[in-house]
Amino acid sequence: AECEVDYRQFEKYSMRLTVKENRITASFDRWELTGEDPEASFPGGGAGFLVEEGAIFIEGFVLEREES
Repeated sequence: AECEVDYRQFEKYSMRLTVKENRITASFDRWELTGEDPEASFPGGGAGFLVEEGAIFIEGFVLEREES
């Protein structure tokens, strides 16, 4: 899934990535995008960034596991 968002370079934004079973949700400022794969699940967790052009700066990256 993908969508275009407006942003300003060098401005800080709140971002969140949530994974539960086969659903992944990303939020950026006021935008939210959800994808679901009925044939997969994400039991181990993890994170990564793919940058097609330029660079990305990360401040305060936190991984949390929610207990069921």
